[in-house]
Amino acid sequence: MTISHSLLPERLSKAVESLKALQQEQIYFAPVRHHSPACSYALKQLIKEVQPTHILIEAPSSFEAIIEQLLHSDTKPPIAVLCQTEKTIDQLMTSSEPETEDDTDDITPKSITYSAFYPFCHYSPEWLAMQMAKKQQADIQFIDLPWSLQTDQSIDYDSDYNRSLLSETYLKHNQYIQRLMQKLHCRDHDEVWEHLFELKDYDEIADWQTFFVDTFVWCAMSRLDYTQESLIAEGSVQREQYMLTAIGQLKKSKPQAKIVVVTGGFHTLALIEGLWQNQLILPKRSDVIQFNRQQKNSANDQTWLIRYSFDRLDALNGYASGMPSPAYYQAAWQSILHYDKATNKDQSGREYRQRLTLALLSEIADKLRQQPNYNSSTGFVPLKSAIEQATLLADLRGHVGAGRYDLFDAIQSCFIKESIDNTHSEFWLSVQSCLSGNLLGNVPTGTSQPPLVNDVYSTLKKYRFKLDDTNPKLTHIDIYRKPEHRQRSRFLHLMTFLNVGFANRLDGPNYIHGQRLNVMFEDWRYALMNPLMIFIKIIKLR
Repeated sequence: MTISHSLLPERLSKAVESLKALQQEQIYFAPVRHHSPACSYALKQLIKEVQPTHILIEAPSSFEAIIEQLLHSDTKPPIAVLCQTEKTIDQLMTSSEPETEDDTDDITPKSITYSAFYPFCHYSPEWLAMQMAKKQQADIQFIDLPWSLQTDQSIDYDSDYNRSLLSETYLKHNQYIQRLMQKLHCRDHDEVWEHLFELKDYDEIADWQTFFVDTFVWCAMSRLDYTQESLIAEGSVQREQYMLTAIGQLKKSKPQAKIVVVTGGFHTLALIEGLWQNQLILPKRSDVIQFNRQQKNSANDQTWLIRYSFDRLDALNGYASGMPSPAYYQAAWQSILHYDKATNKDQSGREYRQRLTLALLSEIADKLRQQPNYNSSTGFVPLKSAIEQATLLADLRGHVGAGRYDLFDAIQSCFIKESIDNTHSEFWLSVQSCLSGNLLGNVPTGTSQPPLVNDVYSTLKKYRFKLDDTNPKLTHIDIYRKPEHRQRSRFLHLMTFLNVGFANRLDGPNYIHGQRLNVMFEDWRYALMNPLMIFIKIIKLR
């Protein structure tokens, strides 16, 4: 993609030069997209080459409290940090209004609990940064504003319990990306990103200098669409000032430190301009005083490390940021790692991608064959045609191997023999399920959890529910003859009442309407499809 600096706006040309100048001061920026295998691979090469003494990561500084849990050998992604803070209404209101006779305690709550989550998967740049820091004994520092201060912009009494701390709203909705979509004939911003970054040759991605200049330009051009006023109102400016002070204070106290800064690319322009103005700018005393005062708010944050799942991580299921189809990109990440570990490069990155295409399409075809209405549309010949078409589409579009959209187009062309409008929804659900995956992460035994949540998981284990993945499972309950089965049934009814998305009853007596009372068994389908929802629903009941 590399863009000639002469084609960039003057502000960005200067910023690119500042980016390189900061490297001379041993401050290296890695502007990333969240959950991007390509960004992770480029970051891996950067850290291996630079050997930093400090790695700074865009995440609330309160995450320092659980750094040992994050680095524990038993912690296996996908995981997430659940972050909460409680605010009284007096703290949230910027101006007070006189009370009226109609004011009652029942209408306005005394306090609001704000919750957010910060997910990690194996190929998240932030996760890779932590693992490499541990391996190289580099210091890890989380440099974003404490979550309790990030909520100061909101006075919503019905707080957003599912907010993501990795939001990419600004990168999705701006004129620059829209024009790129039109010019490149792409369907959405995810396809633009994949076309320009994920499907580069592995050796090109490994050239981290060029790769991160390109990701910086992509994100900085998007940022130029937004006014300073809108960024202040949204809270980005306040967060960036905190991050700037964290970087500058570290450099001021340890001038010889080699620093790698891993941030969402949207913030990198502001950080570079704040640090470099023809020379390195270190924080003023007033900035440090404010930073120290803000840092104390970390004590107001509660952070828990929780298990997460691929289906929850998938953008197709409503996740607010990062790459879609996590199982697909997990496979792509493994392909990059296998290439990286090869002692002799007798196979090109293109051949590794071709093997990935073959494996994924074969898995999808196999899952489609298991459908009840299977009509031989995914036999050997259609599968062979789909593999060939995905490869040819990749060549046509200038990709080094087939990408996610190439796979979708090949599947649609070769596996569907009727009108697309008539295609059964189960078909696309099976395809999306393969690319989304059902992997469930793990956290170390004894990890601190909210008491009510601990109780739920203990009960799930007590009743022998299988929680190793998010695949739906069936359970057959003898409700009349076995007391332990009755307890199991009561628990499932309770979880259904709480609407946490854990289980639904398929068959059994209907006590409410007095029907089928002679039926002695209940059949349930359950799946831990949304671990975070169990946390949130229960916490809201406190």
